[in-house]
Amino acid sequence: MVIVESLLSPLQRADLEMEALTLEPIAAIQVLIPTSTRRLNVALVDRGAGTSDIAITADGTISAYGMAPSAGDEITEAISDEY
Repeated sequence: MVIVESLLSPLQRADLEMEALTLEPIAAIQVLIPTSTRRLNVALVDRGAGTSDIAITADGTISAYGMAPSAGDEITEAISDEY
């Protein structure tokens, strides 16, 4: 809820209203994976610095999505520690 409130605050200051809110993994898969390709049951993983967003398709639609707390910063740290 804190994240949504932080998004609403600047909108309210600018006297604007939010019409819709789409979660990042859903927005990413809608932009990057054509509808026809979603029938192939694919997974889109967006590995960021702090989190990894995941969206999975099945039967032509988004069937699951989520966010994992493991991401690039941890990978970079592990490589740095090793070398």
